[in-house]
Amino acid sequence: MMPVKTVLVVANRKKPNVEKVSDAVEKELRKRNIDFYFSTPAYFKLNNNELLTDFDDQYQHFNYDLIIAIGGDGTFLYTARTFADFDIPIIGINAGRVGFLMEVSPDDLSEALEKVLNKDLELKKRMLLKAEIYRQGKRAYRSYFLNDAVVSKGALSRMVEISILIDDESLSQYRADGLIVSTPTGSTAYNLSAGGPILSHDMEAMVITPICPHTIGLRPIVLNSTKVLKVKLIGGEADTTLTIDGQENFYLKPNDVVLVKKSKKSVRIFDYGERKFFSVLREKLGWLL
Repeated sequence: MMPVKTVLVVANRKKPNVEKVSDAVEKELRKRNIDFYFSTPAYFKLNNNELLTDFDDQYQHFNYDLIIAIGGDGTFLYTARTFADFDIPIIGINAGRVGFLMEVSPDDLSEALEKVLNKDLELKKRMLLKAEIYRQGKRAYRSYFLNDAVVSKGALSRMVEISILIDDESLSQYRADGLIVSTPTGSTAYNLSAGGPILSHDMEAMVITPICPHTIGLRPIVLNSTKVLKVKLIGGEADTTLTIDGQENFYLKPNDVVLVKKSKKSVRIFDYGERKFFSVLREKLGWLL
């Protein structure tokens, strides 16, 4: 890793707890004479891919050595997805509830930053998946995701009817409330709530989990990350959507094809080592030792 000279800080400073941590980060960076720029997460995109936000960020015109994400897991998901093409390492400062992605507590901020600057922290990789929507043979949408991509019916809609192919081999055609395609990182999110399996975050795999399928025999399936998944919408209402990481929505039409495959990009995260995966899992799920 190159020396850290310029840092991008992603934080919604409108939130009081995030504002306090952001002030501490700014103080630490100034103390070390490191240039920095603050950007605010914009969680939702319009159908034309324009960000739905009141901020005018120009982060793409700068070269950064490090990204500091401040907030909860939602902030980290936005950061990982938005800046995946830049291949910049990320460290997460937790200013939300207990989550899986924010490695550093505010009390450990100074020590963690010092370890990053001294190259004393290990970088680990998290797999990204890429979702593309094809409409009448033309790509209409593309996005990375670190957690999940969800095809789902609207609030008042009937079930959707979808067809699934894996490496162009037909798997099944079925009616359900929707379908979750999850990364190992996202296996503990919506996938878990829908009855899908928990995957260790260092695995290279994807999970497809039906949401309330009409046929009881349909069950979640774990696929090798080399597989290419095609989901074709056969029937559904006008408000059937593809939702990326719970933050971006794209309305689907019958015969749209959602193509999901492993991205060539990955997310590089500094491993502070204080919050172990299974410790957080026990805490969130109430498991006993």
